[in-house]
Amino acid sequence: MKKHSKTLSDAGKRKMIEQGMNVVAGLDLGDKHSHVCLIDLDGRIVESRKIRTSGPALEKYFSAWAEMRVVFEAGTHANWIYRLLERLGHQPLMADTHRLALITQSLTKDDRNDAERLATLGLRMPEMLNAVTPCSVETQHDRAVIKARDVLVATRTKLINSMRGTLKSIGYRLPACDSDAFVRKAGPDVPDELRDTLRPLLLLVQHVTDEIRRYDKRIEQLCKKYPATRRLRSIRGVGPITALAFVLNLDNDARRLANSRDAGARMGLCPKRRESGARSPELSITKSGDRMLRRLLVQCSQYILGRHGEDSALRRWGLRLAERGGKSAKRKAVVAVARKLSVLLHTLWKRDMDFDPFYGTAMETAAETA
Repeated sequence: MKKHSKTLSDAGKRKMIEQGMNVVAGLDLGDKHSHVCLIDLDGRIVESRKIRTSGPALEKYFSAWAEMRVVFEAGTHANWIYRLLERLGHQPLMADTHRLALITQSLTKDDRNDAERLATLGLRMPEMLNAVTPCSVETQHDRAVIKARDVLVATRTKLINSMRGTLKSIGYRLPACDSDAFVRKAGPDVPDELRDTLRPLLLLVQHVTDEIRRYDKRIEQLCKKYPATRRLRSIRGVGPITALAFVLNLDNDARRLANSRDAGARMGLCPKRRESGARSPELSITKSGDRMLRRLLVQCSQYILGRHGEDSALRRWGLRLAERGGKSAKRKAVVAVARKLSVLLHTLWKRDMDFDPFYGTAMETAAETA
């Protein structure tokens, strides 16, 4: 049997034995097949094998074992597998993928080695994996509505850009207009010689637009299901989609974040840190967490800082950052406002209060500096 150089401390062993565990499993998830590696409390491999990534196969395998800690990465299959393992009496640990550089950047990466490393980390350093709590089935279903709408919006954008590019290449230019009104305003300007060619694309754009409107109505209905979204929407620039996405990201439970200041980090809007000695380079944001929600928050930030944004302490703070010079300062200001906005949204939700544009500042001072 393969041995590791380090063993678990006696106190650690006693704790796991008291919990009824004598092995730890690492599960490297794949779309069709997954690799599982079981190690004992001394770090020796008990079993290493491949199984199908399906409910019946995983249930048959893990139901044959007593309670154990099962470590796997967050991903496509992670939520339902977490619920399955929990139902079988095990202790699932869904690891944050951003904490697994040892695996993702390994020079000897394969499914077998990945499963063994996951098991080893779960045995010796589970607290370093930043365990992710899965969302409920109901939340997954409601998030699917937002994701489906997002796919349709991206599809419509590609169709419109394709038509504009095709016409530009032969000397025609369609008028600028909102995507919702593209067929009505730009359709008549399509030249006759290309009308038959582009008609299918115009019909698709109109059909996709109609479906997007139906999703918008469904999202409005879902917002009624989650009352917290009303507080979030009290900020001008935060619409039903962003409000609902934010609430669902936390599984409709504001207590998932102990501190509102942690919201920016959860959304991946905080800068990376790589300090070494006297060096502290300025790095980009982490981009961890939900990519779609992060994009929605950035879009809200752009609106708040734009010409239609409501006068508020947040807007003024962001504009002062943007005035520091150049496009780079403007981009940083947008991200900074998005980060503060995420904290503000959680605060409003947690305190069950509406947005006050100048909360904590004197209204007279706000009027003087307007």
